[in-house]
Amino acid sequence: MFKSRGNRHNESLRKRRRAAEEEETEEKTGELIIPEKSHRSGIASGSTAATKSSDDSKWQGFQIKAGKKVSSQSDATRTLDTESDRIGDARAQYERNAKIQEKIVDGELAEGLYRGLNAGRKYTPTDEHKRANTKLTGALGPNRASSNARVSCVFDYQPHVCKDYKETGYCGFGDSCIYLHDRSDYKSGWQLEKEWEEKKKANEAKMQRRLERQMKKRAQRAANGDAEEVSDASSSSDSDESSGSDSDSDDDDDDDKIPFACYICRKKWAECVEPSVTTCGHYFCEPCFFAKCTDRCPVCQQYTGGICNSAADIINRKNESEKQAKAEAHEKKHFSSQVYGIGLA
Repeated sequence: MFKSRGNRHNESLRKRRRAAEEEETEEKTGELIIPEKSHRSGIASGSTAATKSSDDSKWQGFQIKAGKKVSSQSDATRTLDTESDRIGDARAQYERNAKIQEKIVDGELAEGLYRGLNAGRKYTPTDEHKRANTKLTGALGPNRASSNARVSCVFDYQPHVCKDYKETGYCGFGDSCIYLHDRSDYKSGWQLEKEWEEKKKANEAKMQRRLERQMKKRAQRAANGDAEEVSDASSSSDSDESSGSDSDSDDDDDDDKIPFACYICRKKWAECVEPSVTTCGHYFCEPCFFAKCTDRCPVCQQYTGGICNSAADIINRKNESEKQAKAEAHEKKHFSSQVYGIGLA
């Protein structure tokens, strides 16, 4: 049948391209091109050098100005300069005197010149270890306080405490409450000072009353021993005690604090032997306490370590009662002798 032939125009174009390529290769016959092989490894690698971005306008606020110099700031609040100069410290004077002494020993400085207190030559050698330990032992006075720490103290003279939280322990506002949530019981400064002054005055008055009673007893003991003088002194003392309500109230307070009998055997102190008191303030007679000797008090079960001291207040009261009984007996005897003499007359 019919055979379709190819386009001869295209064949002529190919021939022309081949001829042009051959001419180009003839011109570049003197050049040799070696292809480079790219070496690729499986390890990820990178460089520390930062790439410069073209847009630096967004980093202007974070750039460092290298031309700025570092200057020392000596503000008023930088250091605490409330103490004396360091040159006047005992430590600085001690080191200065030690250096002067070393120079005198070496012959650099002449002797016989006054260079300050304790700056002369010392014939006893000073140990360097002891000199270093003076900061710990305090041999050269107290240590200087740190100058880099400033303490600020704030006194709240009107504390705003939440009343609901202090009384009940609950506040409806919770953490958003503007007042302080504090349930501690405290007193103001003027209240503490007032209580301290009242307590001090009461102790002074009590000591004064005790001193007056002791002076009266010494005056009675200094008497010649006449029965009339003793009777007058006893009557005057009775009148003074009746007139002095303070001394009576003081004795009543002491009587309220001291029990009338032993806690264990329930005997009165006049019948007990060697009254004793524990550290917790309970009174026993010595045989009863040692009979039940434990590490704790028999009454309140407080730990005392088995320690019991002599009850000086009860012993003094027993001695006073015995002396008073003897004085009363002597007075009765003297009074009966006077009555008997009047009857005979």
